[in-house]
Amino acid sequence: MIKLKFILLILISLIIFPEKQIEGKYIDHFGQSIEFLPNSKYKFYYQFDLAASWSNGEWKITNDTIYLKYVPVMDTLELRDSEKKFVKDSLVLSMDSEINRIDIEEYAISSLSAYGQNKIIPPKKLILMNGKLYRIKEDGSIETEKRKQFWTQKNKKTFFYKVD
Repeated sequence: MIKLKFILLILISLIIFPEKQIEGKYIDHFGQSIEFLPNSKYKFYYQFDLAASWSNGEWKITNDTIYLKYVPVMDTLELRDSEKKFVKDSLVLSMDSEINRIDIEEYAISSLSAYGQNKIIPPKKLILMNGKLYRIKEDGSIETEKRKQFWTQKNKKTFFYKVD
């Protein structure tokens, strides 16, 4: 009976006081943002001047580490010969979050744009420390150094902080 009460107390405390609430929007000082959705999906954005990038994917959290897995959105590019006869289909990155069937002219125009999917790669791993999300480098160390902002020339840390 005591074991049952103990297990029940632990379960109730986990429900009332969840370990980490990661859902929400986080931004950094360099034009990047990550929105963590409750369905374990994320949206990553970057915008500076006329350049912009977006990526969608899935996230999971283990202890204080957040793992991001990029999931590309693909369009079907319909290729035709000089006589406009169908040759084959090919998959290409979509310019928007909708899956479409596009022709070569639409693809060529979208390729010239400074806006698109995964032009700036989102981080693969983040760690939650003191309410901030820090990037984890390929060697496993935490990115804590400062970088110079282009528009202000001030040195800023590269962490993400929650805005909502």
